[in-house]
Amino acid sequence: MAYFTLYSKENCPPCQKILEFILPKLKNDNYLNVVKFQTTEETQEAFKKYNVSHVPFLVINNKQVFEYVEIHRLFSCLGNN
Repeated sequence: MAYFTLYSKENCPPCQKILEFILPKLKNDNYLNVVKFQTTEETQEAFKKYNVSHVPFLVINNKQVFEYVEIHRLFSCLGNN
């Protein structure tokens, strides 16, 4: 069961950067599900559902939503590897 879902899209440097930042901190990638949008419609639906305007964004337990800067702050608290 993934507790964290990272929403991103292909060819998105900020998405790749945040993924590389958080993966080592989780220690177990079973906690993370990565969703890469394939269509504009998928992206727009998720933006509306989670009330965000850009990727990447992280959803915890389908409840709490964090955007890029917040993701970085959250995982910075976990310290170095």
